[in-house]
Amino acid sequence: MIILKQYGKIVPLKAVPNYRFAVENGFPLWKKILLKLAGGKYDRMASKQQKEYHFFFVQANAQQLKKVAIILESNNIKPTIDSVYDFSQISQVLDKVAQGHAQGKVVVTFE
Repeated sequence: MIILKQYGKIVPLKAVPNYRFAVENGFPLWKKILLKLAGGKYDRMASKQQKEYHFFFVQANAQQLKKVAIILESNNIKPTIDSVYDFSQISQVLDKVAQGHAQGKVVVTFE
């Protein structure tokens, strides 16, 4: 979060829903309270740095992925790739990811 500019917005794809997400999606009161507790840690952390935390729910959707690909390509956005493995090396991949030392995406190819 430190590298994000002041008043920036954090939109993680792997995190915990928060109160704002519950409100935006019309959840019942008990779910709003529960998600306020669950996501409160991220809200407070962001707020201390004058930033905003937004939870974003992602579903597998080919049309959305195509749109994202077009946006990424048109803006020349390229992910950082740490390493590329063949599927036959899956145990090494799992070990590397579990260690948490990858400096980018770990890609598995299927050939």
